Amino acid sequence: MNIFGKGVLLLQIMLFFSFSGYAQSYSETALLFSRTTPNLSGRFSALGGAGVSLGGDLSSAFLNPAGLGMYNKGEASASLGISNNQLTSTYFGSSLNSGKTGGNIPFFGINFFTEKDGDPVISGSFAVTYNRVNDFNRTMSYQGRNTTSSIIDYFLDDAYDSNGIPIDPRDLNIPTNLAFETYLIDTVRVNNQPDYFSALGLLPDPADFRNVNQRERIETTGGENQWNFSYGINISDKYFIGGGLGLRNVRYQNKKSYSEFDFEYLNAAYQPINGFTLEENLTITGSGYNFVLGGIARPVDGLQVGFAYESPTWYELSDVYSAKLNADWNNFDYYLDGQTILNNISASLSKDIVTEYKLKTPGKISGGLSYFIGKRGFITADVESTNFGKSVYTSKTQGVGFDSDNSSIRSLYTKTLTYKVGTEIRSGNLRFRAGGSYRPDPYITKQNEISRSLTTITGGIGYRKTKYNLDIALTYGSGNQSYRPYRIPSSESPLVKSKLTNLFLRVSASIPLQ
Repeated sequence: MNIFGKGVLLLQIMLFFSFSGYAQSYSETALLFSRTTPNLSGRFSALGGAGVSLGGDLSSAFLNPAGLGMYNKGEASASLGISNNQLTSTYFGSSLNSGKTGGNIPFFGINFFTEKDGDPVISGSFAVTYNRVNDFNRTMSYQGRNTTSSIIDYFLDDAYDSNGIPIDPRDLNIPTNLAFETYLIDTVRVNNQPDYFSALGLLPDPADFRNVNQRERIETTGGENQWNFSYGINISDKYFIGGGLGLRNVRYQNKKSYSEFDFEYLNAAYQPINGFTLEENLTITGSGYNFVLGGIARPVDGLQVGFAYESPTWYELSDVYSAKLNADWNNFDYYLDGQTILNNISASLSKDIVTEYKLKTPGKISGGLSYFIGKRGFITADVESTNFGKSVYTSKTQGVGFDSDNSSIRSLYTKTLTYKVGTEIRSGNLRFRAGGSYRPDPYITKQNEISRSLTTITGGIGYRKTKYNLDIALTYGSGNQSYRPYRIPSSESPLVKSKLTNLFLRVSASIPLQ
C-alpha cells in the first residue's frame, strides 16, 4: 500500500496557521507586531524609555520629533548592544532553562541643524535615524511526561468537522494530514460509516490508557527595524513642534520541533512505535510605514510638557510555511496481516505555502512631563495609550479570509496604559541615570491564570565632553507567558508556563557636527 497515495493534500492556507496550536496564530502575530519595544539611545534607554517631553536626543525622532527642535547643533550618534534572553519553562512538573545571547546595532542616526533668521522660528533640525523596534531572538524548550493526553488526540479531533462528521483525508489541515500520511491516524469503517482511529490512541486492546514523553524546541529569530525621517522646529525657545515618517521592515522566523517518544501502555508488550517528530517552519517578511506628530511646551521655567501621536503601522506581509512529520515505527505489523510492516516513514508538504496579506496595527498616544532641578538633573515620566484590539487583517490571497481572526483580536485584547519614568543626576561631566517601565497585560481576561505584564528596570551612566558624549545603559526586563502545544476538547489541554528575563547592555557614542 502506497501511503502517499492515500490522499492529495488540499492547501487550505487560512487553516494551517490559525488555531492548530502549532503555528503562531494570526491574533498572536498581530499582538507581537503591535507590542513593540523600541531600542533608543543609551541616554533614553537608561531613563526607562521615557522621553516624550524631554527632547535634545536623536531618540526624539522616534518618540516625539518635536524634541529635535531643542538641538542647537548637528549630531551623529550610534549604539552597540548585547542582549541575553533566558526562558525557564515548566511542563508537568519538569523545568528546562533555555537562553540566547546576541549582539546587534540597536540605534544610530544623524541630525542636521539649521539656524533660522525669522521670528518666532529660531531653528530647525532634520534627523535620519534607525531603531530596532522589535527583537524576536529567543529559544524555548520544554519536556515532560504526559499521562492524560497525546497530540494524537488532537489529530483525531481535528479529523472531524464541527458537526462531528469525518473530514475527507484530502481536506485535512496540514499537520493532521501529515499524521494521516504517516499512519499516526487512519480511516476505518464502523457500522458501514467512515471513522478515524489511531494505533497509538484510544484502543480497547491493549488498553485505552497510555502515557508518553513530550518534548519541543521553539526557536524564533529576526526583528523589526524602522528608519525615521523627522523634522522639529524651535518656536521662541518655548514651543517645539515636529513630525516624521517611519519606514519599517520585518523578518520573523519560527522553527518548531515537537516530539513524542517512550509510549507506555497497560500492556507493556505493546510497542508499536519508537516515536515521531513534527517540524514546522514559518517565516514572515514584509514592510510597513507610519508617521508621528508631536509637540513640547515650556509653560514655566523648569517644566516641559510633551504630547505625541504615532499613527497605526500599515504592513504588507508574506508568510512562508513548511512542515514535515517523521514517524519511527517499531517494525509494526499495521494490519496484522504480515504484509504492511511499518518502520521509518516521513511525509512533508510538496511545496511551501505562501500567504500574502495586509495588517494594520493600532496607533499610540503618548504624554509626558519633565521637571528640571536647576542644573542638577531632572525627573521625567511618560504615559502611553494603545488599544491592542484595533489590529485588522486584510487578505491579498484569493480564497483566504480573516474575519474570524479579526473577531478574535477584538475579543482578546484591550486598551492599556504603559508607564515610564526616569531620572538623571548631574555631577560635573558625569550623568547618573535610573528608571523603569510597566506594560500591563494586553488581554481582556487573564489567559491561563498568567498575567502577561512586562516590567523593566533601567540604569546607566553618561559622560559629557565638548567633542563627544558617551552613554552606557543596562536594562533588565521580566515577564510571564504560557503556551499550549495542542488543544483537545475531551480533557484539559497541556500547558507550558514560562518566565522570560532579558538583560540588555548598550553603549552609545555621539559627536557634534558643528
